[in-house]
Amino acid sequence: MKQYTDIDRLVDEMLNRLESKGGSTRLFSYPGTFSSTAEEDAFMARLDILEREGALIVKRVRRDGVHLVQHVRLADPAPLYAYRRRTPAKVLSRGALGPLRIARIFPGNIKEIIDEIDAAWSRGVAWGGLQPGRAAELSNAVKAVEALRGAQLDPTLAADYRTFSRRAVGDTKFLEKRMGLILSIYRRVYPDSVADPELDDKKFLATLGIQRLPQPILLGGRLAVDGQVIPAMPYVGVAPDHAHRISVDGPTYLLTVENYASFVRHCREVNQSGNGLVIYTGGFPGRQILQATTALASSTRCPVFHWGDLDRGGLRIFTHLERALRGVGRDLWPHLMNSDVLAAYGTASTHSVGQPPAVASGSAIEDLWRLMAEADPELNLEQEALDPVSPVNLG
Repeated sequence: MKQYTDIDRLVDEMLNRLESKGGSTRLFSYPGTFSSTAEEDAFMARLDILEREGALIVKRVRRDGVHLVQHVRLADPAPLYAYRRRTPAKVLSRGALGPLRIARIFPGNIKEIIDEIDAAWSRGVAWGGLQPGRAAELSNAVKAVEALRGAQLDPTLAADYRTFSRRAVGDTKFLEKRMGLILSIYRRVYPDSVADPELDDKKFLATLGIQRLPQPILLGGRLAVDGQVIPAMPYVGVAPDHAHRISVDGPTYLLTVENYASFVRHCREVNQSGNGLVIYTGGFPGRQILQATTALASSTRCPVFHWGDLDRGGLRIFTHLERALRGVGRDLWPHLMNSDVLAAYGTASTHSVGQPPAVASGSAIEDLWRLMAEADPELNLEQEALDPVSPVNLG
């Protein structure tokens, strides 16, 4: 039982509880032990005024010939708001959200989200990390949502975080500060555009072409730029927005590689002749890498493989690449990603891969994923533990 010796604090806490409970007035507060007669007199004087104004119902008891306050109950909150010069949270929320409900920047199906925010703010509670009354931030978040939608529909709008944020809302750091809020709204407003709902925020942004700072696309093989052959070297880096200028001369295989060390080793130790086309995905591949990979795969007739970690993240990367390649009529095959390799080199892991998600249905690694999930103990394998070999020599 919380007790009070400061009348202002008692009133504020009572109003906070009123708002958090959605307007329930069956609220009680209790006086505490006062440090001095002056403190008690000041408390009781203000309490008497609020009682006479009908704001509070005071329950008194007589002990040893003295009337004592047993508890205080809320009667009418209006005089309490006036006493504290405070506006009810519900009024503040409606005032903040009212103009946004009719703003043209809002997509038509966002009303449900606005209603949820209103319900939270009316109780003095944050929504999606957004504190009550932060209507300007909400407006910018929705502007960012619409800009993300534009980037999803038009690949030329891909950008780094800060350029995207500046273009969308005029604040270079807004996307990084409010990424969770922006993407929670995006996933609600455009659920059909979220192919893999389990992707974390940064990986999902990468699928839209928005990355912290897009790195060069690293490739190994017999390559040419605008038809001009590049001198032989283990691998080269190409600016993502110029990847369309790259062509490849009749590779015997195309291999995408999840991790940098394994990519470099494969280029140096296996692909010295340049017979293969090797692409570094940079971990989870963003839109630019996917576009380059699918374009190059479409220009070849060789088999396409992926080599990555045998853990949940690596399996998800495989299925992400696989879906993109299927979109251009190419199949993706796992390289050094099978049960025999896992049994020979895997180590026990406390991080479960879980059962295959819906997006893995029909995947070339669906059976492996299920086997890994049901194994006891579960095994994982980082690809760097393996020496690189050519995928076309595996039989």
